[in-house]
Amino acid sequence: MEISNRKLLSRGVVAIGLVVAVSGVPGEGVAGERPDLSPVTWGAEANPLTEQKISTADKQFALQDELLGKARKFRSEEKFKEAVELYEQIMESLNGLEGSLADTRRETFGRELAETRRAWADNLIARAYSAMSDKRYNDALAFATEIRTVDPALQAKAEAMIEEFQKKRRNAEVQRDVSLETAAPSHASDKAKISLLLREAQVFYDNNKFDEARNRAEQVFLIDPYDVDAIALLNKIYRQLYSYGLARHEADTAGMVAYSDWSWAEPVFSATLSQGPTDSIQKQASNQGVYAKMERIVFPTIVFDDADIMAVIRFLNNRSKTFDPDKEGVNIATGMNSKTIEQLGRVTMNFTRIPMSEVLRYICQDTGLKYRIDGDNVFIGPEVDEMQVRNFQIRGDLISSITDGADAAGDGMDMGGGPMGGAPAGAAGGGGAGAGAELGVAGGATDAKTFLTDASAGQVRKRVTEAALKKYFGDRGVMFFDGSSISYDKRSGRLSVKNTPENLRRLDELIRQLDAIEKPLIMVEIKGIEVSEEDLQELGFDWSMSAIGSVKTDAAGKMTSGWRFGQGGGQANPATRTVREGITGVNTALIDGWNFFPSLFGNVHPFGSDVPLNISLTINALSRNTRTETLAAPKVMTSNDRMASVRMVKSYQFPEDWDAYEIEDDDGNYTITAPVPSFGDETDIGIIFDVTPKVNADNYTITLEVNPTVTNYIGRDEYNIEVKGILSEYVPATYSPGGDLIKRGGWEQTPTVNRFNVWKPIISRRNVKVNVNVYDGETIVLGGMIDATTTTRTDKWPILGDLPLVGRFFQSQSENITRNNLLLFVTTRLVGNDGVPIRRNRALGAPDFNR
Repeated sequence: MEISNRKLLSRGVVAIGLVVAVSGVPGEGVAGERPDLSPVTWGAEANPLTEQKISTADKQFALQDELLGKARKFRSEEKFKEAVELYEQIMESLNGLEGSLADTRRETFGRELAETRRAWADNLIARAYSAMSDKRYNDALAFATEIRTVDPALQAKAEAMIEEFQKKRRNAEVQRDVSLETAAPSHASDKAKISLLLREAQVFYDNNKFDEARNRAEQVFLIDPYDVDAIALLNKIYRQLYSYGLARHEADTAGMVAYSDWSWAEPVFSATLSQGPTDSIQKQASNQGVYAKMERIVFPTIVFDDADIMAVIRFLNNRSKTFDPDKEGVNIATGMNSKTIEQLGRVTMNFTRIPMSEVLRYICQDTGLKYRIDGDNVFIGPEVDEMQVRNFQIRGDLISSITDGADAAGDGMDMGGGPMGGAPAGAAGGGGAGAGAELGVAGGATDAKTFLTDASAGQVRKRVTEAALKKYFGDRGVMFFDGSSISYDKRSGRLSVKNTPENLRRLDELIRQLDAIEKPLIMVEIKGIEVSEEDLQELGFDWSMSAIGSVKTDAAGKMTSGWRFGQGGGQANPATRTVREGITGVNTALIDGWNFFPSLFGNVHPFGSDVPLNISLTINALSRNTRTETLAAPKVMTSNDRMASVRMVKSYQFPEDWDAYEIEDDDGNYTITAPVPSFGDETDIGIIFDVTPKVNADNYTITLEVNPTVTNYIGRDEYNIEVKGILSEYVPATYSPGGDLIKRGGWEQTPTVNRFNVWKPIISRRNVKVNVNVYDGETIVLGGMIDATTTTRTDKWPILGDLPLVGRFFQSQSENITRNNLLLFVTTRLVGNDGVPIRRNRALGAPDFNR
């Protein structure tokens, strides 16, 4: 039953399908309503089918309908490729079916497939042109190529699109190849760097840091040598640098000029060459002893950090050959065992440019060792006798000065024999007075005749004690301990000294200085700066009231009409009035005689028909600052304990006295003789500097007796002399043209006054007298000679000048401040007989070993 009913249902469905097929119910394509192609709407063919075919067709139709729904969904979502694949799958499944229903479905689905392909092609065309507008040429060509496979009907259009896209792609490639980005890939980054550098340069320029601005602007040229903005900015920077460079040049020039004025101008003398070949002289200098050699060996750097003493000695032995001018070096020997070495301290030091002798001295000070020079070797150790014997050449007059203070009758030994300490009389010692110092002149084996005159030779025959020699040199810093000795050999003119190396070095330097100053000369340089300042301030209001009309004078020429009064009221006649000066003595009128209220009462003249009343104002204003600097730097050379005078003056003649006036009577005729001045010596106006230098016993300090005097001319002290009398004059009678007597004749007496001005100068003097000790080459400053004067003056109208605020317009105030300050810089130097200073200018604060 179930089967029969299903057959009946199937046949009914087939019949209905035929009716629908005949009536043309299928859809109108993509744009119209799609027909409902479910299995229930399809009928059977005219010929009856077997149940098996119907069942198979039903299954295929059901599968096709399912695929059709998916295809339409993909098409609505614009997934055309998936939709076409489903349509093609449906069409392929219809190939095995026959009948009108299959044909109808084949026609309907084919139309939908064509419409889907057309929609897909339109979508590809739109995407191709969109990619083209975005310059994605490869994507556009891919879309155009795909159009040919999607819709063969658009083959021609696709080919045209491909050709168009290829042309545009080639054009874009050419533009890209010739573009700035391709030719200069770093152009954009360079532009950013240039912009940053220019901004930095502009900021530095605005803040007056021109060097930094120039560096930034020049860095731009490393990126772009033709950048216009950088060129313009550099032009401004260079102009600023040039202006500042000119100012710096002027400042440097002024500084060098000032330095040349203030620095020592030491004379340069030609060197006197001794006779003989140069090689022999150099050889003689190189053989003056081990000590002299150690002073010639100068190490550039010495650095020891907790070093062993033996390592230090080995270093000195090796490096001394390197820095020895003769490449021989110095041999340092020690006999210390390992136990003694372990007990010694470690060596730590750091020096630059130090002689080997100084290095050895500092090592012995740090470790407690002693060293001694024996022949060509240096022995160092804790038990070494460091006393050494050296001979020094010395002048005979120096020995004479020692004998003058010694007791010749004492029990001292005779210095006429050989030297003490067991050394032979002709021993060379450790280099004599010529070893290794910078000051003085070289010693060596010089004949005693060079230093001794006949007079001094007779003086040294006196008995010179060892105590006198020790005292003389001990007072000058050379210590003599136990075991030391000193003696003088008059035959060779040498001192034989046994002492420690340190004291021998001090004695060597001292003898050099003493030898260089046979008769001490002292050069005194005075640098004077006088600064004068004047600060003048004035502000005043001068009111005046005048009633001046036509000028009327009497027979004597005196004015009889008009009047005037005010602050410092002047003459009534403006025609003869001179320009009024301010209360400071100079013409300071900013507004002079301004007629503030002309004709105050208009046409009303209370003082006469032609005498109007006027009120005038004169404003005096002045602000002046004057600064004067006077620089003088004279030099003077004098001998020991002799006064030197430096006079920077101008000489004037002033009256010292005035003769009394005289009146002579000659038969009633009186003659008055004016007072006559009498002049004496000229008066020096300026700076007078008297100095008396005295070299002390150490030949290093100088006692100065300084007496500077500043003389100024202040003005005149005037006195007026009046001689009053009566002038008698006979006046003859006066007659009119008609012969009538107008005035009788007779004697007329007229009072007369003769005025004489006598004066004397006002001279100011400022002086200082001091005694001070200075070192050779040092400078002292003398100051305190200051003269300051303040002058204040106030003129005001009574009552009006005391009013608040307004009262200032009825006052005249001035203030004049004058200051004079004198500074003296005095520098003294010991000078040898050749005029060259004994000691060179040294750097203050330099360590002792850096000499």
